[in-house]
Amino acid sequence: MYQYEVTKTRPPFTRFELYGIVCMRKQAGKWIPAAVVAPFSSDREAVAGLAEKCTVLQLCPERLIETISEFLPQTAIDNQRHTY
Repeated sequence: MYQYEVTKTRPPFTRFELYGIVCMRKQAGKWIPAAVVAPFSSDREAVAGLAEKCTVLQLCPERLIETISEFLPQTAIDNQRHTY
């Protein structure tokens, strides 16, 4: 069983927070991290909605990166490619 949750961080010297997702797996009665995606959005509500959908659908952790890539607007992906 998987539970997807929102993670939050505030980069140094900024006023805004960024949100990512952690996937927790229930194992031997305890929740342990199965996958973590670094903060990728400043829209907490959107990230929380995605995390909820991943939990409901019981997305396997191996598909989390692909799912987030599809979630992000294409323009954000294009902008990120040009920064490297």
